[in-house]
Amino acid sequence: MKNEDKRKFLSLRYDFMFKECLGKPGNEKRLASFFEAITQIKLTDLKIKGAVELKKYYNADKGGIIDVQAQNDSNIIHIEMQQTRVKGLCVRVMYYWGKQFIGQAKKGGKYKDLKKVLTLWVLDYILDADLKCITKYQMKNDKKKNQIMDCLEIYIVELPKIKNIKEDYTSLQYLWLKLLSAETEEELTKLQGYNEIIDDVIEEVRSLNQSEEMRTLELYQELARMDRLQMMDDCREEGLMKGIREGRKKGMKEGMKEGMKQGMKQGKEENTITTIVSMFRCKIDIPIIAKVFNMKKLEVEEILKKQKCI
Repeated sequence: MKNEDKRKFLSLRYDFMFKECLGKPGNEKRLASFFEAITQIKLTDLKIKGAVELKKYYNADKGGIIDVQAQNDSNIIHIEMQQTRVKGLCVRVMYYWGKQFIGQAKKGGKYKDLKKVLTLWVLDYILDADLKCITKYQMKNDKKKNQIMDCLEIYIVELPKIKNIKEDYTSLQYLWLKLLSAETEEELTKLQGYNEIIDDVIEEVRSLNQSEEMRTLELYQELARMDRLQMMDDCREEGLMKGIREGRKKGMKEGMKEGMKQGMKQGKEENTITTIVSMFRCKIDIPIIAKVFNMKKLEVEEILKKQKCI
């Protein structure tokens, strides 16, 4: 076996692999085939926006770089690949959609001229166990259940749920989902011979797996991922130590406060005892002493016994 065969398989789940295979100008047929298979929306005259800038992927955080953008006369297409679980994904999805929708507005333009933004997110983890592999989100009236505006459509694909889909190699949707989740050469081979576009993408995936540039991108992303994890661990440790320091400081403060409180209480009690003893020695009756200190007769007698006065 060749040495490169032992290396990690680079699947389309890597954003830079997906962008290279489907997200650069000239790959409109591939992108349209994929998008139509997942969303069941027919796209014509699709144009991919911008050239592939792979160097941006050296920074795995990407700083808000959108993976794939395309458009035709009536739609803007936005596709994101998300390998790792992130907090606030729903807010992030809406932010990216809003960025695309508002970004097309021009001075002097009309609202009716704004194109529909179709957003597709491919997740390499389960977002909601109760939903199917592909979920469509729209803005609807909660009572009539009718769609109140068609400019917003969001599709979420949860790749781990592919195992729940019935095997059907005649389905283009099934072929694309299996291609996205393929992790070995053997899985690619099983998908060949059913669709010309799928076969074409498979060959490029194989070719890119031999590319040193793709290997470098994978390495940088893995290093960036490890750096993020280390940073999170450092922050947790720093937070823990800060909590301990503040806890000690607060504990000392509370301890001193409690000590003073207890000391004052103890001093007051000792002063009361001294006064009760002095009054008793001055021949003042116990009932009168009890009344002065708002105590029961038995309580006063108990104090005097401890002081060996009776």
